[in-house]
Amino acid sequence: MGQERPLATILAEMEQKYGVIFTYDARLIGQYHLHFEFRERETFDQAVNRLLAHVGLTYEHLGSRYYVIYESSRRGQIAVRRIRRKTLQLQRLEEASG
Repeated sequence: MGQERPLATILAEMEQKYGVIFTYDARLIGQYHLHFEFRERETFDQAVNRLLAHVGLTYEHLGSRYYVIYESSRRGQIAVRRIRRKTLQLQRLEEASG
């Protein structure tokens, strides 16, 4: 198994590999360092579920290629609503610019 790496680094690699964009609270993500290696023929959902399985975080698809990662708690649910609104604004800008 590889070396522990910051969760933010792994998420950036996942963004490139799967062509997605993650939104998250950097303070929340910054506290995690994990062992994670991509597996051959693993789908995006399989990889992200495996990544987040042991850290008490979850994710939600916000449309297009945007995903939000948040705490699996009431506080996380409240935060994701705010992020969802901001992400929808970004999607509209992206669509308008072609």
